[in-house]
Amino acid sequence: MTEIEKYQAKLDSIVASNSSAIFANYTQEHAECIFRTFIRNAQREVLLLVGDFTGGIYIKPDIRSAILCAIDRGVNLRVISLTPERRQEMEQYRNIISPNAKGHYDYRIGRVKSGVLVHHYMVVDGKAYRYEEPHIELHPTEVHAEVCWNGVEGASLLSRRFEDIWSRLS
Repeated sequence: MTEIEKYQAKLDSIVASNSSAIFANYTQEHAECIFRTFIRNAQREVLLLVGDFTGGIYIKPDIRSAILCAIDRGVNLRVISLTPERRQEMEQYRNIISPNAKGHYDYRIGRVKSGVLVHHYMVVDGKAYRYEEPHIELHPTEVHAEVCWNGVEGASLLSRRFEDIWSRLS
């Protein structure tokens, strides 16, 4: 079993047991496992604050497929992307969502002052989260993040931050 297969097995076990253990994400491959697994297990809502939703792991076929399947089955996806130059690509994402999808996709474009580093994060169903350390590169190969499948307190804090930012971008 490869290192990434072991990581995926650990992640699957954490989700299956509804564990509240906090664990780490150190590589882009870990991030892909987490994102794919969290999206596949989402039931109601996914909140994302990301540098670029139109690049990196988000355009990989298995990740994109997981996102579209989640929206089809009724999961609402809201994204705050910090790349204003990609507004058109963010809007075009709507074109690949099934017109019969039960969930919704919405996005807002945020801006960050030059030199300010921002934590990227995701929250799933108000209980699962991935909270990434700030980085300079738009699509880094190494990432460091705190992750928890059943972390209602941490997820609630990040959800409130997301909602605050979301409302200011309307």
